[in-house]
Amino acid sequence: MGLKGNTNSVVTPMCKPGTGTEAEDDEEELSKGDSTRYRAGTARAIYLAQDRTDIKFTIKELSRSMSKPKLSDWDALVRFGRYLKGKECHRQLFE
Repeated sequence: MGLKGNTNSVVTPMCKPGTGTEAEDDEEELSKGDSTRYRAGTARAIYLAQDRTDIKFTIKELSRSMSKPKLSDWDALVRFGRYLKGKECHRQLFE
């Protein structure tokens, strides 16, 4: 996703609905190569979501667009990557 160097991390994995780029019917779809990259990134995120409860909802929302990803979906995946950059380690404590 190109998040090398001094890319800032974000606190939340996803924007609130209605505050980011709205998914519209006339929005441009990703090219074939970019669609493949989107699906690969989402599939990796699905693998991570098995153990991380903090990202499950975001992954569900990203997965909804795997058939025809759009530019706003790519932006959401990049935001998710920025979230992971700041939360590389997530622990659950069961007592």
